Amino acid sequence: MPLAYRVMKAEGEPLRPVIGDAATKLGVRARDLAPDNEGNAQPGQGGMSVISSVSYSMWLKRILDVHTAQSWDMESTEVRELEEEQLNDLWTEIDDSQKERLWGLSSDLNSLRDRETWVESDWPLMTKEELGRAQAEAFQRKQWDKFLEYLRRPPRFLPQSGVDYLRGRAWMEMGHPEVALLFFDNAKRLEPGNTNYSVLALECLKVMQDWPELLARCQAYVQDLSASARLLFRAADALHAYALQSGQERYYHEALQAVGEGFARLGPSEPELASVLAGAYAAKSLCLAHLGRTDESSHVLDEAVQRFPENTTLVIARGLVKQELGLPDAIDDFQQALDRGTMIVWPYVELARHALLSGRGLEAVAMCRRGLAFARCDTAKAMLFELLAIALHRLNDTSDAIRAAFQSASELDPLSERIRSNAERFESLATDLGAGEPKWQLDPVPSSAAFDEVYAQLQAAV
Repeated sequence: MPLAYRVMKAEGEPLRPVIGDAATKLGVRARDLAPDNEGNAQPGQGGMSVISSVSYSMWLKRILDVHTAQSWDMESTEVRELEEEQLNDLWTEIDDSQKERLWGLSSDLNSLRDRETWVESDWPLMTKEELGRAQAEAFQRKQWDKFLEYLRRPPRFLPQSGVDYLRGRAWMEMGHPEVALLFFDNAKRLEPGNTNYSVLALECLKVMQDWPELLARCQAYVQDLSASARLLFRAADALHAYALQSGQERYYHEALQAVGEGFARLGPSEPELASVLAGAYAAKSLCLAHLGRTDESSHVLDEAVQRFPENTTLVIARGLVKQELGLPDAIDDFQQALDRGTMIVWPYVELARHALLSGRGLEAVAMCRRGLAFARCDTAKAMLFELLAIALHRLNDTSDAIRAAFQSASELDPLSERIRSNAERFESLATDLGAGEPKWQLDPVPSSAAFDEVYAQLQAAV
């Protein structure tokens, strides 16, 4: 049978926002949609079956396809009826909270064509102040399904562009950039002067790796004389990301052009956005480094640190570039960042390594243990455990403690040739008591993970 063409209201159930033509043809019935009072249901999580997750994903894609293609009035064909029958079968595999989310999305997407409609509801009455507090609490607690429901409730006190922006934020947080993109683009349509929506749309495209659309937008922004500096800086970041992914040098040059245009177009208020400009300097520095222009890359960061001396992330970035160039004062940047309370792990890694090379084992142990509290990625944790193992050996700690540290490092980064080699040196020494101090591999070669994390920190505010 073809999918139902009308939302049905079961006996005694509340009326809810009208879904509209597109979703009603997807057979979403009110009686299937008990509200979820336990927070969010993420596909593939919380005990959700694989079948349920796949079914949810297929329905989500279908809803998006129908809305973006505006195909709700397409004439039915035998093939379409078969597809709809199959989707109806999949609907039974989706749990109630997922159905509620899909139902709500289908309603919300009507804002893309200015047809979002409201009907009578049995939602408890809330004042504007009460609804505002409820929305803020759900947002802060990352209760995204509840937050989206509050955005549907009257009284609506935000403009439609603001509502769609918040919907986009929620869907981005839920791991659906393809949905978020639709809402950010619609917010931009409704409020063309707000650069933030275009910036977030580029971030969605980058996460989706929709490179053709991303490149087209970035190149259009560079040519658009009305594009803001902030948007051009985000375009530079996106072009840098594509250059890394594709290995095509021309896009590093295009990213540099975007940064240059951004600096040329800075308005009177934009120099106040120190974090945005710091990210722009980082993008320029990294592009130059990838093009082999490392001296220029270092000079860019010198200028950035001079302009924003309070930004310890820039200081760390400069230290990493200096280390890449083999400059001895790189360690001074790491120490400066540490003294000023950075929560980024890489200064701890490099200062621990430097302490080992200088024969200060106790300092190296302390630095490793402090750094582990700030390590976000397995690569950094593995390096710290490796350096800890070597430092413990220098301090004549027990073989069990040293071996445990090497084992932790190997488990966190099982493909590291350096960790494997240093662990083997230790084991060889353990079986040859007459052997001297092993020739550890301790060369301070910056990890790509270090550059990636520091760059991501700098770009977070762009």
